[in-house]
Amino acid sequence: MVLWSQYCEWRGISLSSPAAVLLSSPLSIYYIITSLVPKDFPELNIQKKQSLKIHIIDSYREFHCLKVFWELSILLPHMTFELVFIGEGLPPESDEEQLFLQKKDGRVNLVNPSFTPDEKLDRRSIRVKGYRRAYHMLQGPKPDLVIGFRPAILLQESWLSILPRLQSLRVPAYFCEVGELSCECSQQVMSQATGGTLSPPHVNPFHCPLRITGGDNMLPWYSNAFIFHLRYKPLHSEKRPSVAYPKAPPLQVEPANQEPDYPVKMSRRDRKQAARNMPRKRK
Repeated sequence: MVLWSQYCEWRGISLSSPAAVLLSSPLSIYYIITSLVPKDFPELNIQKKQSLKIHIIDSYREFHCLKVFWELSILLPHMTFELVFIGEGLPPESDEEQLFLQKKDGRVNLVNPSFTPDEKLDRRSIRVKGYRRAYHMLQGPKPDLVIGFRPAILLQESWLSILPRLQSLRVPAYFCEVGELSCECSQQVMSQATGGTLSPPHVNPFHCPLRITGGDNMLPWYSNAFIFHLRYKPLHSEKRPSVAYPKAPPLQVEPANQEPDYPVKMSRRDRKQAARNMPRKRK
């Protein structure tokens, strides 16, 4: 599925439903996993993975709407997900918090594993973690994917440290912005911070259908309207200098029946024997 109309028909909802406003973010993740990463990073074979660890950076609205991410388990039932939210703006109580999203009796619930035995957790449960800190200060395993919703890269100085951190990890990193101008400003910061670039932004087919008035220019803005990904600066591997050894002259082999160019010194006895063998002239 790559269109709102296809999704709405499949799920039996209307695009004018309030749910569509909230579902834009999980559907954008679905679109990135199924359409963008296979095209931009085919060597990862991301659709064949059985589990995905996704880091979601500076996306505070999404953290307060965690239940909508259960849609990922419906769209991609063969995968299990771990969603890690990182950002200095997360609530203080969310730092190093761990929760599980699971469906029980037809309702999606957030479950604290401290109060729920592991055997009662559904296999399709989505693990959710929160870290209230800047991304470059996070220590832990490398993710499979990094995503940010409206990260405002130009407005936060922390991105001058976050982008080099992503450069060192070299994982696929996608970001959704409200307009093309925000994407162009992000390009300037990326170039300054790492020397890398961004992919050309393109329209996200699962952008939020609710229009945002675009400030003083009155342009139509939509949450998650454009998507781009980071293009990291290439790694230049150092080549060891090759040592040039002098070539040996070719070996010349003389034929066996060829007389040598230098004179051969004969003994006195050999000279006499040679003289006897020479034909004599008749008088």
